[in-house]
Amino acid sequence: MEGRRVTRRQLQIGALVTLVVLLVGGQLLLPWIGARVVRSKLGDPSAEVTVKAFPAWKMVLGKVDSVDVRSAGVERSDDELSDLLERSKDVGRITSVVQRMTIGGLELRDVRTRIEDGRLQASATMTLAALRAMAPAGTDLTVLPDSGDGVPRFEVAVTILGVTQRIGLAVTAEEGQVVVAPDNALGAVFRLTIFENPKLLVEQVTSRRSGQDLQLDVTGSIR
Repeated sequence: MEGRRVTRRQLQIGALVTLVVLLVGGQLLLPWIGARVVRSKLGDPSAEVTVKAFPAWKMVLGKVDSVDVRSAGVERSDDELSDLLERSKDVGRITSVVQRMTIGGLELRDVRTRIEDGRLQASATMTLAALRAMAPAGTDLTVLPDSGDGVPRFEVAVTILGVTQRIGLAVTAEEGQVVVAPDNALGAVFRLTIFENPKLLVEQVTSRRSGQDLQLDVTGSIR
């Protein structure tokens, strides 16, 4: 008995079904793989990560439509932060909520970030105790009331040879950096850079105080 002949139309249908299966499978599998890569880069294997790309095959070229992240906690060095910012250029939109993040020894809480079209908006909360702990030994740091412009202002008390000097400081964004300088004419001469990253151009820093917490809001652009 002769085997059943396969017609040309049946071959076409079979090829089409195979193609659909591959496309659907890729649409499901590639974002899953991408989510695993994001968790690895974050250093939090339990993070909730959603990666979207359509069509999914463009992920092979490193392009992604969106990435959404929720994490209990991560720790980032300057180099790791630069790497993440560089990778964000290949993603249409990134949103993240990190309950606790440590950058350069400073612990931040409720860190919320949105990056879209090269623009960054971020907010984070820190305790006043953590902020005071960063002040040099022998100094006392006080957060000053909001003056209405949102600029973070502090007063540092320094005691030298029994004499206490109080200096007002302001935190601002200048030339893409976050700097601290005296909140007077001396600010044009004496300043200290507290954050600088070659991949991020910081444009504005504002703050709001709530009890023993200080919320910082940062806007900028990815270089």
